[in-house]
Amino acid sequence: MTKSEALNSLKCSSIEEVDDAFEDLIFKFKGKILQIIPPLKILKATLKKIDRINEAYRVFFEPIEIKNKITIELDISLSLVDFLNDYQLKLAEVKLQLSSCETGDLLMESLELLIVLQQQLYLKLANYLSKEILDFDKFEIKLSENIDVFLIQNNLKELHLEDNKISEYIRKQINELDNREMSYLTKSILNSAKQIVFNGIRREI
Repeated sequence: MTKSEALNSLKCSSIEEVDDAFEDLIFKFKGKILQIIPPLKILKATLKKIDRINEAYRVFFEPIEIKNKITIELDISLSLVDFLNDYQLKLAEVKLQLSSCETGDLLMESLELLIVLQQQLYLKLANYLSKEILDFDKFEIKLSENIDVFLIQNNLKELHLEDNKISEYIRKQINELDNREMSYLTKSILNSAKQIVFNGIRREI
């Protein structure tokens, strides 16, 4: 990337503006992501945009090395209740890093962790759905609609479902009820299954 291309990417007219422009862009990206977690496609597109402005910044300044990287290790063999609790803890950790990061590299790392978290959430939830191929057009599922983990946790408390009974419960809901009558848990599991197909996520569980 040439200096001219770098200035254009950062929307600057001179090197004196680079630091402030880069800081403003980082702040704007953080604000959008922290407000509400975007769909995976948007997260991945945002990651590419940040990589682009980070590359532009590196034309003029040396990057700061990342230390003590966070790792995501969710145990997908846990019960859904325990998995969601663990997910919430990891999400809070990633959001804390995201809110405090000041470099493009750290922001990209935070987004990559967020993508991994969301993918693991979809995989875990979709695992309670039978392996039969579903016609998702039969259900009112919006891929842009976030899955609210708090609502799922509350729903699980209300239902008093043992983990080994969740799949049977979901199957019954799908076979006997229309979309409006389904529980939030069922809708979230259907949403997750559709997210996996739409985003090409490899099923490992």
